[in-house]
Amino acid sequence: MGGIMSLTSYHLAERPEVERIMLTESESDCLALIDAGMECLHPTQGPAVAVLALPGTSCPDSWGRLFGGKEVVLAFDNDKAGRKATERVARILQPYAAKVSAWTWKGVAA
Repeated sequence: MGGIMSLTSYHLAERPEVERIMLTESESDCLALIDAGMECLHPTQGPAVAVLALPGTSCPDSWGRLFGGKEVVLAFDNDKAGRKATERVARILQPYAAKVSAWTWKGVAA
């Protein structure tokens, strides 16, 4: 993974035990989900879940392969830019991910 942009903790996506990835548009959103207990890398039951952050709403097409065979939940901001990015990133991931869905932050509307 090179270049100026980086996907925070992208190496977790490559772990075979990680079946589900929650993808955010910022490190602060990523940390909020981790703090809320959404990340579970060593579950006793169910799939391992990793929370990763994009650099803003950027997601180059080449990153789609990182999510191959994973269930990806897009947890972007519930504003115009976040909704637009959700649609764009979902299209990038569809050919690779086992499943792509969207999740919105409760109580946030724009």
